Amino acid sequence: MNNNEVLQAFGITEALPDSVIESNSQPLFDLDDAIELVIPSYMAWCLKHDHSDGNIVIDGTISALSEIGRVKQNGNSYYKFKSECTSTQRKMIISFLEWCLSIDFLTHENTERAIKQWRKLS
Repeated sequence: MNNNEVLQAFGITEALPDSVIESNSQPLFDLDDAIELVIPSYMAWCLKHDHSDGNIVIDGTISALSEIGRVKQNGNSYYKFKSECTSTQRKMIISFLEWCLSIDFLTHENTERAIKQWRKLS
């Protein structure tokens, strides 16, 4: 899995600029862009950059995916994103989270919890 495969799975031709992501490590904070663009852009950024440069961004992305995976309300945009992900997109999210476990510098608990949430949907 690489950053281009993530973007392709979500149908994104132009990800958020690196500068936007690097200036805000929390993808769900103050969303100016659609969540359908934000989440895959952050995932792609994490895969594209050396984890030693992006550990805060990776941690923020894992937290966002965990929060989205837990949401149950039908009325908010997080739920809409989660429920509208295709099987391929959900598998991509799970693969990304598994990659996060493999880089071994983060607390695994939150990542494992996020994986469980997304696997429930697959």
